[in-house]
Amino acid sequence: QYEGFSPVEPYIDAFWQVLESFSMPRRRRFLAFCTGSDVAPAQGLADLHLLVQRHGEEPTSRLPVAHTCFNLLLLPMYSSAEKLQSMLVTALEWTE
Repeated sequence: QYEGFSPVEPYIDAFWQVLESFSMPRRRRFLAFCTGSDVAPAQGLADLHLLVQRHGEEPTSRLPVAHTCFNLLLLPMYSSAEKLQSMLVTALEWTE
């Protein structure tokens, strides 16, 4: 689900391409970042209800933020796919 984004806009396509480019350990870290667990639901990822919400736009140095209780990702709209990847990786690596 998306809030503030259209599921068919190029930015969302770039977001999913960034995630698909991640190694399996980084994908697990993303899952833990958004949900609090690096394990997929028992019925599979299709059962995961993740909300990606727009959280500002350029110019920004704001990192993506997640609220694990709600499976909510607050994602700024960065100016490029490269910045999106860089900021997302930084957020994941700064997370415990």
